[in-house]
Parts: sequence; structure tokens; C-alpha cells
Amino acid sequence: ILARMAEKGSADAVAEFCVPVAIASLAAFTDVPLADSKNWLGWITKMFNVSDPVAGAAASRDLVAYIDGLIAARREAPTGDFISMLMAAEIDGESLDDGQIRSFMTVVFGAGFETTADGLSVMLHWLAENPGSLARLAAEPSLIPTAVEEFLRFSAPIQIFGRNAAHDLTVHERRIQAGDIVALGFGSANRDPAAFEAPDELRLDRKPNRHLTFGAGPHLCAGAGVARMEFALTLEGLIEAGIGLALDPAVAPRWKTRGDRRGFASLPLLIERKKTD
Repeated sequence: ILARMAEKGSADAVAEFCVPVAIASLAAFTDVPLADSKNWLGWITKMFNVSDPVAGAAASRDLVAYIDGLIAARREAPTGDFISMLMAAEIDGESLDDGQIRSFMTVVFGAGFETTADGLSVMLHWLAENPGSLARLAAEPSLIPTAVEEFLRFSAPIQIFGRNAAHDLTVHERRIQAGDIVALGFGSANRDPAAFEAPDELRLDRKPNRHLTFGAGPHLCAGAGVARMEFALTLEGLIEAGIGLALDPAVAPRWKTRGDRRGFASLPLLIERKKTD
């Protein structure tokens, strides 16, 4: 993908890199045929489009039917793929039923591609605005894992997420009852000046970095390792290919307008393959 973008000299990084990379990674992670990706990409996009709830509900039914078909096929003939693994798994000696597997797969599909694509888009935008950063990472490759954590903190693709209070408590003089739904500001927490020095500044060498991009505790994101790998491989791929990024002065990038997510809807970039000795 990077080679094709460099050959053209320009690209919408969201449509041509971030989304394809996130989808291909998710398909590989779940062992779902990549050929089916256009279908579930369309369903998930419609499901999260709050402006058209009727289409969203229909898309949700279509996604559930698709997942149920995968489950039924694996019940008939397990293949050793992701769903087959879930079927073979046990929790406290009990196997997962179809409803639990369906719920798990729905979360993986719903949360697994847009979040990563959004985070990648913010990272590429920052790299385009700070062209010397890739050269630094190329000179100090041991910094890449640290940089990945900082890009995750800085991008925070999920800004707000709902959680249920496990017990009664008081936070900042606000009483919360057990079972109440609470909106947690992950994005705000990642910019907390009490936890991070110069929180609005991206530092490639920031340590420690106790960001909450993947949540925390028992609800830690199941795909955290996959997302970290996508970020790291993107940085390594840019460095290996000797690619330089710049914002396209003729076309402005567009942020997504949803308040619970942070990422670009469109990111026009100029791409240059730098000469190497």
C-alpha cells in the first residue's frame, strides 16, 4: 500500500491506507474471509450512523445474520479458526453458547476496525506535521514501541465510553448508584495534567505512559495487541520505504464529527519516497 501511495505521490490516507490496513488486520485476526469485508464494513458504518437509525437497525440485523451463519458453519465443521477457538474455549468449566460468541464477534467487528483506522489517521497527520520525527525513529528504532504508546495516548480514538457502576460511590461530590451508566472520558483522562507532563504535547520518548486508550482492568481491549502491532508496522514500513509525508496544501483534512470518536474522515497527504544511499 505504501509503495502504491508513494508512486502516485499523493493519497487520501484514510481511504487508501488506514481503513484497508485496519480491515485486513481484523480479517486476519478473526480468520474471516477478506472478500466479505466490504459487507461488514458497510454494516458497521451504517450501525454507527446515528442520523439514520432505521438503516442502522437493518445493518445490525444483517451483521448478526452473517455472524450466525459463520457460527452455524463452524458448529457443523470446525476449522480451527477464531470462531472455532471460541467454541472450544471454556470459562469456569462451561462452554460459550452461540449468543455469547455472537456478542463477542459483534464487539470485535464493531470496535476492531474503525478505532484502529482513526488512531492511524491521527498518527499519520502528526507525522506529516512533524517531518523530522520519522528520521529520529529511523535513527533510534528502539523508540518505536515507546512512540506507539504515545501515539495511542495522543490519538485516543475512543473519547467516551459507557460503564456500569459496580457499587455506590461518590466522584467529585457527585453521587453514583450501583448500576448507573457512567460516561467515562478516556480522551480527557489521556490529557490529564496530573498524570502526564505537558499532556497536549506528543513526546516520542514519553515514559512512563499509563494511558487509558484501551481501557483498564477486566474490560481491557481484547484487540490491544493487534492495534499496537498495526501502529508499529506502519512506522517501520514508512521508515523502511524511506517515505516522507506532508499535508496537501490544496485540500484540507476533515475530522470526523462524532463526539465519541476521534479520527479523520479524510486526510489528503503528499507522499515522497526519499532517496537513500
